[in-house]
Amino acid sequence: MRTETSSGRCLVLFTAAFLAGVSGRSAVAAECRSETRQVSVSAGQMVRLRELACALERDPLVKLQVRFQRLDESGAGVLLNNGKAPWTERVYGRLKVLENPVLVEYRRMVQRFAIAERYSAAPGEGAGVSFGVFGQERPDEPTGSAQPTATGVVETVRLPLHLEGPLVDEMLHIIQRPTFPPSLKLRYAGHELGSDTNSLFDQLQGWRYLTKVDLDNLESNLERYNRLVTGEDRKYRTTRTAHSMKALALLRYLTADGLPTEFRNFSSFVAGEGCLFMNFSLNSVEFSVDVAFVHNASSKPVTIDGYRGKAHAGRGLREVGRDGPSAEGGDVLGRPAATLAPGETLVVPLRLNFSPAHRHLEEDAETTKGRAESKMNAERRYERIQATRPGTRFNLVVSASIRADQRRGTEPDSYRMVKTREAFTSHSEPEERYYAFGPEWALGGIEVAGERLSFTHRVADAIHFTVDGGAGSCPVLYVWPASGEAWLRHGKIIHAANGRERTQTESVRFDGWVPRFLIAEEELEVAHLGAIRAVIRFGDGTLHDLAPVAAGPEHAVHSGSGPLRVYAGEEAEVRFELPAGTRAAEVAETRLVITGYYDRYSSLLLSRLLLGARHAAVRRALP
Repeated sequence: MRTETSSGRCLVLFTAAFLAGVSGRSAVAAECRSETRQVSVSAGQMVRLRELACALERDPLVKLQVRFQRLDESGAGVLLNNGKAPWTERVYGRLKVLENPVLVEYRRMVQRFAIAERYSAAPGEGAGVSFGVFGQERPDEPTGSAQPTATGVVETVRLPLHLEGPLVDEMLHIIQRPTFPPSLKLRYAGHELGSDTNSLFDQLQGWRYLTKVDLDNLESNLERYNRLVTGEDRKYRTTRTAHSMKALALLRYLTADGLPTEFRNFSSFVAGEGCLFMNFSLNSVEFSVDVAFVHNASSKPVTIDGYRGKAHAGRGLREVGRDGPSAEGGDVLGRPAATLAPGETLVVPLRLNFSPAHRHLEEDAETTKGRAESKMNAERRYERIQATRPGTRFNLVVSASIRADQRRGTEPDSYRMVKTREAFTSHSEPEERYYAFGPEWALGGIEVAGERLSFTHRVADAIHFTVDGGAGSCPVLYVWPASGEAWLRHGKIIHAANGRERTQTESVRFDGWVPRFLIAEEELEVAHLGAIRAVIRFGDGTLHDLAPVAAGPEHAVHSGSGPLRVYAGEEAEVRFELPAGTRAAEVAETRLVITGYYDRYSSLLLSRLLLGARHAAVRRALP
């Protein structure tokens, strides 16, 4: 490891009373100092990591560096699941992962639900890789350290946490009635009010907590939504094995032993938001893994004989604090001996977390003040509404991609809904709580050569291995390389093609020969794909066009004849074959060329309702 050390003087010693609890051996007090170590991520890019520098009393040649960190899901995928990142060895040294109950549960979830990702683009808007450290404060820098970036390849996995409604009954109620559904609470915007009445409804949201009924009925609600917006009565591919439905399967797994009331919540903009019209989706949560790193900075091998602290052996979700639990005065967690060669690092998984998005280990005073001001402004909006006369009717302007002959508002692509004064309820925000899942280790110390090292003053850094493949609504592309053994998530495609008038052609480049692609609709929309082809470039520079070929029944395979429609919850595979007499090794590049567009379901639903659709499926669904 390339490091520069600046030492503090926080001395951590075991008390005699604590040492007396060692069974079967005489323990000696060992010394650990709190330090901040500068580590090189790449050329000219350094980060500071907090650690405990420990030395043994009996053998001063033994030197260990102990770090506590909270890895985001990409970082966990790299370090705990045999992934790859350009800075791994620079920052952590050669890794060895301890097999404990936390690791077993993590890998079980990865095996069943995770999606493999590989990114190699330089950092920038839409795609990139970077390494960042959050939660550090220094007088010469703003809160949170800078995020140095490094070009390179990141291979990792992520758990699919994004899930959209559909809350069909709530949507129909909002569109058609002068009230709001009684199941929904209202959240008003937190920025300052304007002078006009419309500013009262800027970014107005409706929300409610996820329930067990939602989980039970999501597939049937999705089929119902499909019929409403398309008028077609067909069976949709919403199996749990589909990529687009993995988020539901994961959520059911996490809540099999109970669904905490505040764990997740549905929300949607109702008015004043120009991006999406009424698209109820679950709030964003971040998955992370608490770990401890024990690095052997000695010139000789060191054996860790045991681990002490507190353990939680249960299953299911449970509410926890923002930080890790106290590990002082704990019992023996286990004695799986681990021998570390010089320069080697042991990774000890500690806890699996599901936390509110963008809430890191520390929050500064300015952020807390901003939250209070935002809530005050939101409450003022409600007070202004209630200050009007009883029975006052308000026009809420919503944005949707509606054809010209369907517009009902004064602005293009807008619609006005009427709501009465009495329909508005007071400002309400969902609770943001922190949850852990499955087994847990609260590591308080380790045993080395008859001595115990105590980690009483442990402080964690929040580590982010950021990989970004694009955001927003649109179909998702998965890739099966010629030498691959699993689908790799490439990212979203035809992002700008929201509506037929914005149809676009996109060319996606891959090194070497790529024979299989999967197009999945993981959001509430339908993708209309026309021409799909592949262009391969051989090593001598010659090009060859390929059309899709029919294949087996694993997915709905596109044969290249006619347009392809992929509905919410569906996926379609596109396969290609090499020209006769050619080998995969001769292909230098594969380009997938796709032409198409997508429609959001909420806009399609509004369009059909405004046209007074008489389709039987619509009449049956109306409340």
